[in-house]
Amino acid sequence: MMSKAAKLAFMERKPVKERIVTASFYSKFIKLTVIHVYVTTTNAKDEVKDIFYEQLQTIVENVHAHDMIIVIGDMNAKVGVGNERIMGKHGTGISKNNGERLVGFCRKNDLVITGTIFPHKNIHKNTRTSPDKRITSQINHTLFKCKYHSSTKDTLVKRGTDVASGHQLVRSQVKVKLRKHLYKTKTNPRIKYDTCKLQNHTIKSKFIMELKNKFALLEAILEDIDIEVKWKNFDKAFNQTAREILGVKIKKQKPWIGPDSWEKVEERKHLKIKIENANPSELNSRCKRNTKPKTEM
Repeated sequence: MMSKAAKLAFMERKPVKERIVTASFYSKFIKLTVIHVYVTTTNAKDEVKDIFYEQLQTIVENVHAHDMIIVIGDMNAKVGVGNERIMGKHGTGISKNNGERLVGFCRKNDLVITGTIFPHKNIHKNTRTSPDKRITSQINHTLFKCKYHSSTKDTLVKRGTDVASGHQLVRSQVKVKLRKHLYKTKTNPRIKYDTCKLQNHTIKSKFIMELKNKFALLEAILEDIDIEVKWKNFDKAFNQTAREILGVKIKKQKPWIGPDSWEKVEERKHLKIKIENANPSELNSRCKRNTKPKTEM
């Protein structure tokens, strides 16, 4: 999903590999390149991991040196603590093989991990919860070029967003002035008039009469004029009449999700909150107390 400003600034989307896709945007001073990745899991073979990072490295090297690069996605990597130049002072977990690879990739490309720079509670840093709800970890990351990392105002997890996944939504606030893609500017955008009004006989008669009067006047004035000039004048007369009598058609966008679906979404959201707030240890103790056999005196 993109905002209106991002949609206008959007240049291209390019699926590079099975697990990598890039998107480019215009901004006021530089071009913004976003690289979205899904890194192989910790259980994958080292050869597979090496191939993935080699492919990612090639993509980063092909981006123009002056472009702002943002690498986002599921890195499947716990970065732990330390390496303050790359990840600040607020890392979580214990770094393992995938974490070391990610830190090495950041060091090689002068990138910073923004999710570990800003001080937040662990619930606003951990991005994944295990299926049994016992283990949380920070494995989804946002990487920025060091020279542009000051443009990042904050990165944190939005726990209220439910997308039916064990992963949480990660939000990064970035200060970038996007600019409209110049090649998308339409010099002659097509105008759609409200032709449904022609079903009304009064409006239809008025429209026909107005057109006849304007065309008759143009025929008299432009009798010996070039055909191209005639066409432009008749086109102008038609559009002017249609705009005055019919008006421009306003497109009404249909809701993409119905009321019943919204109710189910809310129901799921409340159930998720109950599950997250439940204390398994307390529930187990309560069950044991209730099922403990009573001894008769």
